[in-house]
Amino acid sequence: MFDFGKEDGVASSCYFTHGTLPKYIDPEQPPASKKPFSTIMGQSFTHTVDVLLPEELYELICNDIESKLSSVQYSRVIMPLSALLEGDFFNSYIKSGNILMLSEGRPGVDNVFSLKDGILRLELAKESYERAGLVGKPVRDGGRKHIKTRYVVELNLRLPSMLHGKKGFERIVWAFKNVLNNSITWLFYDFEVKEDSVTCAQANTNPLGANTNPLAKHHPLVRSVARAIRRSNAVLVPPFNLSEVASDRATAKDWAIEFHEWLSLVLLGSHSVRADNRMDSYLCRYSVLSEEVATPTNLVHLRWSGFLPAPWIRTLFFEFVGACKAKPRAWLALNVRTIRTEAVQGLDGYTIFRLPGSSGENSKDNTEGASEADGEGEKGKAARPGVDYMLWELASATDGRP
Repeated sequence: MFDFGKEDGVASSCYFTHGTLPKYIDPEQPPASKKPFSTIMGQSFTHTVDVLLPEELYELICNDIESKLSSVQYSRVIMPLSALLEGDFFNSYIKSGNILMLSEGRPGVDNVFSLKDGILRLELAKESYERAGLVGKPVRDGGRKHIKTRYVVELNLRLPSMLHGKKGFERIVWAFKNVLNNSITWLFYDFEVKEDSVTCAQANTNPLGANTNPLAKHHPLVRSVARAIRRSNAVLVPPFNLSEVASDRATAKDWAIEFHEWLSLVLLGSHSVRADNRMDSYLCRYSVLSEEVATPTNLVHLRWSGFLPAPWIRTLFFEFVGACKAKPRAWLALNVRTIRTEAVQGLDGYTIFRLPGSSGENSKDNTEGASEADGEGEKGKAARPGVDYMLWELASATDGRP
């Protein structure tokens, strides 16, 4: 055998969490610091969201879910970085509004810019950083060889000092007009736009004067996120018996990996997970987890693709979890794929699986933790039924390329 050795760079990682969802979630004050909600809100830029659930559950809740979910519209616009600091755009969208923006480019390779909560993040090559004259800090490179140090600059544009005429602000304006002055493509999302309003010119239609918002003069192209649906019949669904292996860490790890592999194949539409699979075992050695006791089930796969904000994904998760109460043995999976803004840190995506039933007792540690937090002691353990969930957080390795 050839000894190719190990590749340089950071190894891919998958972090697995098994916990219990709260019995009641207040939509006005949703949890922010506990998983899986912190994972959802921690990923600001997302391009694909998948929901997988049994067909019988979908038929029961589909109309209710569609009526509660707001539509998502985002824009694709070409503009220079300096346009963000111009009068109406700066005052309407950044100082008083709430928008999400992401530029084109590859993290760790190109100059990449993003805007969230009024904070403009600039990832710059060494040459651009030195010419711009802005204060930043080096970013991690994952141990890649022969790569020049890159820098990140974070500017809070909502600070009182960020005003035209101020010395520090004018320095930023100069850098944007003289160094970082290329026109680039952005994805733009406005959190405060009404569902029925038109923020951008529609595709192939751009009536002059039809749009009076500050973005209109850059001739943006609106994109609406549409839901796609795919039905899969007779999919072998393995038993959800994590409680049987939770006592053994090694066994639980293997089970979690195999179960996530099954979920991934279902989302891909693979025939390997179908009850009528006739694939030769010589060509495909995969077998469904606990195949001998797996149940053939008709599944529905929903997909949203576009520039999706984290609050919308959180609402989507809340609505589906709440709708599952109509069928006690229901389960669902939420799979999210993110847009990376950092070469090394951050997640490529995550998967949340809502287990069927109300069994907070499946995980002794989680039940004890919840009871302890409530100060209810032994009485709280029996009084707090919840729904168990599993969470996979995926972080890929840096590829080591310049």
